[in-house]
Amino acid sequence: MQILYKKMKALWCFNDDYFIGYRKCRFYKCYLNRHEIEYICDLPIGMLKKFCSVTRIMERAIHINPRAVIKLNNDSILIGISGNIYRLMIKEKKIIHEHSFSKEMSSPLMFAKIQNLRGFKDSVIYGEYTNQTEQHAISIYSRGLNINDKWEKCYTFKTGLIQHIHGFIINSDKANIIIMTGDSDNESGFWKAENNFSHVESIIIGSQRYRACVGMLSNCGMIYATDNPYAQNYIYEFCFNKEPVLKKIVQINGTVINGIMFKDKLYLSTTVESIPFTKNWQKFLPRRLARGVKDRNVEIITCDADGNINNILNLEKDNLFMPLFQFGMVEFCQTDGNKLLCNPIAVKKYDNCVIEL
Repeated sequence: MQILYKKMKALWCFNDDYFIGYRKCRFYKCYLNRHEIEYICDLPIGMLKKFCSVTRIMERAIHINPRAVIKLNNDSILIGISGNIYRLMIKEKKIIHEHSFSKEMSSPLMFAKIQNLRGFKDSVIYGEYTNQTEQHAISIYSRGLNINDKWEKCYTFKTGLIQHIHGFIINSDKANIIIMTGDSDNESGFWKAENNFSHVESIIIGSQRYRACVGMLSNCGMIYATDNPYAQNYIYEFCFNKEPVLKKIVQINGTVINGIMFKDKLYLSTTVESIPFTKNWQKFLPRRLARGVKDRNVEIITCDADGNINNILNLEKDNLFMPLFQFGMVEFCQTDGNKLLCNPIAVKKYDNCVIEL
């Protein structure tokens, strides 16, 4: 592990040549073979938010950071941040607004790209992840891969059925997409979408054991890590048989929100998080660790399709309190090359650095 850049967040790495970086509401082209950055443009947000992003502690407090990022083509990436999707055009050095999220939504946890999947249009998709407490219908949105395509709603769950869409696993062999949802017991589970979302059905739902944000396909089904702040978390293998079989692979020390597929392995980051709050004002108060978090260490864990597990890195949560100054975690930089970059958040020594694993 080595630090490549400090005071920077890596968003997308292009062919091991450079990555798109984000710092204080500005985007940069950051080169890997030499320590050199090239300014692209500013994020188009209000002056107050820009002013608050000048210091790292304020940036963490107001949570103005890109979350979901995906490459649209070799010159453009899509970025979810602060309630909107923007398209960053690298050569033209400009950014345009494409889409606004629903009320109380800052960003999805992830974008997914569908290409050459039987029965589906080539597209980018995201699932709604809102902070609304009242029940409402949750939808999946998509846009085509052409530069001027528009976002449109492609599927909506019935009101009250789920609260969040956490992520997607694309299954090319079965021509379907696995949808991961949460957060309560009856909302947590896996769904299967077919034929361009014209048919969506539950695989299994109804328990925190099925509450997941990231996963991968395995020899008999899927491997995933749980995101359960209320109880012990595990990495499971779930086999899609006539009688579904759930197998514990390993116990882990925290919830898992972030992960990435890289070179046929799933890279996971545990999260050091506080007990959930029910009132917005409670986020301004220090809160103890959630019951599903066993210590103050953020761990990066790898897993392959056979269920082989390795813990490759441990980072200690810093002393700023949660949830106001963010949970301790690692976010992974998407890439189309052979270098895996990541962004530690709210940890000692490495917060707001770009590191190469």
